[in-house]
Amino acid sequence: MQQNRFYYWELDFKTQKLRLKTLIHEDFRGKIIYLQEEIPFGQGRLIEQLRLPFLSQKLLTIPLIVDLKLAEFIRRQLYYCSPKWLKLQEKYYQRGENLLNLTFERSFIAPLGLNLLEVFDDEIPLHKFTQIKQNINLYYENFLINFQQNSFKAVYPPRFYAIMKKQKKDMNE
Repeated sequence: MQQNRFYYWELDFKTQKLRLKTLIHEDFRGKIIYLQEEIPFGQGRLIEQLRLPFLSQKLLTIPLIVDLKLAEFIRRQLYYCSPKWLKLQEKYYQRGENLLNLTFERSFIAPLGLNLLEVFDDEIPLHKFTQIKQNINLYYENFLINFQQNSFKAVYPPRFYAIMKKQKKDMNE
């Protein structure tokens, strides 16, 4: 699961295709961003296709785009009393801060379940996923470290962030 972390399969009987959606991330607007691979029914052995998310493969990336209207989006969400955004604003108020004072000069896309605005003092809020039994906190931690220290132009698979963390650790020793 180190290759693509979040992924899912989709069967499309109408077009006779099996779709693999990988490298799934989400932006602050709730838009899901992912890579998609389509496999026509009957092409190759099914078991080999189902192993795709676990195989070593070339480094997959999703290019990032800065949302220039994100601050305005958040302002509107607070104005119209969106419960999600009001709850987050409350957390900021309790810290003596304000969501509306943040700048969004970079892309804020993160793995599912990790809201970059909810990370305070490097403490990552825990989220539970019904179908994921493995501990994904290490993935979140590695992603967060790279997000804070680097200005990437793309998102990468979990293995990339683990390698970056290890290289940085090796350099410091």
